[in-house]
Amino acid sequence: MRRPGELALGPVRVTSGFLVGSALWLLTEDGPGLTALFFLAGLAHELGHALTALALGLPVRGLRLGLMGAELDIPCAPGVPYWKELAVLSAGPLANFALAGLLAPLRPAWCGLLSGANLLLALFNLLPIPPLDGGALLRLCADWACPTRQAYCLTGAVSGAACGFLLGVGGWFALRGNLSLLLLSLWLAAGLLREGGKCDCQPFRPML
Repeated sequence: MRRPGELALGPVRVTSGFLVGSALWLLTEDGPGLTALFFLAGLAHELGHALTALALGLPVRGLRLGLMGAELDIPCAPGVPYWKELAVLSAGPLANFALAGLLAPLRPAWCGLLSGANLLLALFNLLPIPPLDGGALLRLCADWACPTRQAYCLTGAVSGAACGFLLGVGGWFALRGNLSLLLLSLWLAAGLLREGGKCDCQPFRPML
């Protein structure tokens, strides 16, 4: 179902936040070039999630592009094995790692840049902070190993500590004139707060 302020393009829903964020990034130095590189890396990432889900018999309802990134709508029905969820969540970063490895030895300069973009996107998504894949993987493993209440507390503590560390480092760099890491940390903190407000029965949705 389309939310207020979203533009529906078939199975893809685009929010106003995504459009504003993209416009601001395009206005930065080297914005268009970086946008193209990370768009291709993000496409490989989401295809990894989507194709793995379809191969395992899980439906993919669509893709939502929002301020927090790309969000696949893959409803998690009761009884879905943990290994299937683990495979779907891991597929995005693994697709980026594979593409980075394939492109790295090639001679054209754009191959090296695209390889680096895939590597950065994979590592970034493995941070243990929701709504990134690393946060979802942490929660999934904690759910498998611990009772629900303990899993929720464990993932909240780890994600909060990781986000707090990034905010501290970002603040240190901001005092020296570089705001990039601080802004990224604030973006992650907003995503963590948003995910923390959801109930445990929400469908899992792999993020970009």
